[in-house]
Amino acid sequence: NGFWFLYQGIGPSWTVASPDKAYPFWDRYYFQAAVQPEYDSEVGMLVAYQDNQNYLRFRWRQQSTDVPRAELVARIAGVDHLLATADKGFAPGQWYQLRIQLGWHRVQVLIDGVQLIDVANPGAVEGRVGLYANGSAHPRRPGVDAQTAQMYTIKDPNTGLMVNSEMKKATRTTSAIYFDDIKVGAWETVDDVITDTGLAHRESGKWSTQAGTLTADKASNWLLNTPDWRQYTSTMQVQLPPAGSAGVYIHLSPDNRGYLWTLRTTGQTLQTVGESTRTTLGRSTVPVPANAWTTLRIDVDGPYISCWVQNKCVLTYYDAKRTQGRIGVSASGAGVAFRQWSVTQHPASPLNQVQFHTPFTTDRYLVTWSSYDADWMPAVRPAVAVTPAGVDHAVASEAAPYPTNVPGLYWHKGGHYGDLRCTWPLAKTNLGQTIHLTAGDKVNAGYRVQLLANATGGAAKLYRGEALIKEYPFKIPPKAQLVLERKGALLTLIVETLDPEITDDAVVTAQTLVFAYQDPTPLPATQLGVTVANKELPASAVLVETTGIRDTFEKAPVGWLSQNGIWGVMNRYSCQPWWNWFGGFGAGTPTVWAKQRLDGDQVVEVYLGVKMKYDDMKEDESQRFRDLNLSICADGKKPLSGYTVQRATHIDGKPVTLLLRNGVEVARSTKAEDLLPPGKAGHRQWFATRMEKRGAELRIYLDNHLSFTYTDPEQLPGGYVAVWTQDNGIMLGRANLSAEHMSITDGLPLTAPVKE
Repeated sequence: NGFWFLYQGIGPSWTVASPDKAYPFWDRYYFQAAVQPEYDSEVGMLVAYQDNQNYLRFRWRQQSTDVPRAELVARIAGVDHLLATADKGFAPGQWYQLRIQLGWHRVQVLIDGVQLIDVANPGAVEGRVGLYANGSAHPRRPGVDAQTAQMYTIKDPNTGLMVNSEMKKATRTTSAIYFDDIKVGAWETVDDVITDTGLAHRESGKWSTQAGTLTADKASNWLLNTPDWRQYTSTMQVQLPPAGSAGVYIHLSPDNRGYLWTLRTTGQTLQTVGESTRTTLGRSTVPVPANAWTTLRIDVDGPYISCWVQNKCVLTYYDAKRTQGRIGVSASGAGVAFRQWSVTQHPASPLNQVQFHTPFTTDRYLVTWSSYDADWMPAVRPAVAVTPAGVDHAVASEAAPYPTNVPGLYWHKGGHYGDLRCTWPLAKTNLGQTIHLTAGDKVNAGYRVQLLANATGGAAKLYRGEALIKEYPFKIPPKAQLVLERKGALLTLIVETLDPEITDDAVVTAQTLVFAYQDPTPLPATQLGVTVANKELPASAVLVETTGIRDTFEKAPVGWLSQNGIWGVMNRYSCQPWWNWFGGFGAGTPTVWAKQRLDGDQVVEVYLGVKMKYDDMKEDESQRFRDLNLSICADGKKPLSGYTVQRATHIDGKPVTLLLRNGVEVARSTKAEDLLPPGKAGHRQWFATRMEKRGAELRIYLDNHLSFTYTDPEQLPGGYVAVWTQDNGIMLGRANLSAEHMSITDGLPLTAPVKE
């Protein structure tokens, strides 16, 4: 659950490497790494490194410096050329994700996914990648006392003796720059297809090009020869004469089969091309004005296509058999013009699915949050509370999961406000379940997919509210899985045939579409539920990939910003120092903030534990099991802004759990299940706090029970999430964040105080 620190550098230093020695020169790629800079330091990355006289270097400095805080330099034949600078710097001691995207003509630098620099690339593209660091020891780095130093120990595997861990001590006592989670992958962008003379393409008819504008002189086509784009966004501007039409080709195969999006002043159509019969796949009545420049956008994610006019989605389509191809444009006659045509490749799907490690899923305490069962809650709490392993909740913690194989309805924790994908094993014996996509707790208010067995295999009944849309039969291969996806307004169900000879992984050999349903007036559907019909297919077997944050802190916490206290990988138990987790401690209010801003309805759940001891504090368990606090809709500076749950805080020496709005108490509880178990009972337990905001209503779940419901007469719109404590040590095992709108507005939404 900790981080692997790949590099630790002090002083001016850099290193270059290639992940593949057989092919050391990367061509059109991204290079990404997590980094934790130090006081008065510089960090950065090298790309297109051919030798020490030819490369590109990004250098980043801290926010308080007077010199340019970010700069991109091209060294060509030993001469440095400053390409761009930016005024945004880093806060020392925080983790960030650096990313350089390098194409034939553009180079881009991103911090935490937000673009910082975008300029033309005057140098090479091919080359090695590397990391850059320049720093020195600094006295403002927090020191370490003798008692805490004793906790930073490990067991020597050869002697069995406990010895000091210099690596762990270094995180507290020296100035160091750390890198983690280093990746290199394919990336490609075409800044302007029309003006890029290096792109291979074919023209028919007659076109003229002037000042970056492509204009047809008669009926014409303009097609890219390569590449076969699969996941990308293409934008352009089009100008139509009053009686003309323009077209955009999508997913063209080598024999020119694919789609054509045709635009007229009266509306648009999406049709097949290259077939014996042209089939209309969709229509839109959104007009395109004549003699004016109109912005178009095409988003493609394999089989999914969406077409946009002036930032309004007008058409979507899905076809599992057509997932990639070439692109192009067409004109019905003279006067049709295009300009500012760009194409940018996207990485893999942004959907998140947490991976769990076997030792965690078999530990009765860690299984609280490190299991697929923990993601589900029965709609009706069973009379006997036991875990899937049969351990009573009173022993394993009230936050431990319930069995998910008992027939009945289960809700997936968290809101599902965007796209999602559900995958589960398919066999005739385990059919009978129903998948619900709905709003709130109204199980039949949204969409339902009821799965049934029949004589020829299976069938799926799709419901919209109480109305049956259609029943779709399907065949069941010897080894298969079902995939239900929602992408925008499109709902699809697919049977995936798996390789029967591979037992330790799911290798898809074929896909069969069961249905692709697009609702012209989509229903609100933010909750995911499963009705279990038999024990052979528990709810936990339905693996859910969704938008939002699903963080187990296995990698560097680039999505979080610490404020006050000491934060990092540290042990929870002095008696077992090899158990390490992400945590923080110190005087005042040690706080860690999520960098993403959450607006609108949202669901936030965190699993927290109490650090055994730290610094010179006594190991007084009667005083330490308190203040596992969570805030949402906060301002990013004060933890008590927004809505806050202070779990087991002490008032007049007695524990009480509070719900506050902007620091003002609106509810409290002294019930044992709403507090923390004293001392030894909670020593190894993890405690869950979930806050659900649905409009003006706020629901607070402590472990697996509803503790508070509060309706705010003046609801807060949104804000940031904070995990914090007071004069204590806190451990963070897992965090799940989802909301209607999630964004990092500028890459550094919060200002971390300087640690003196």
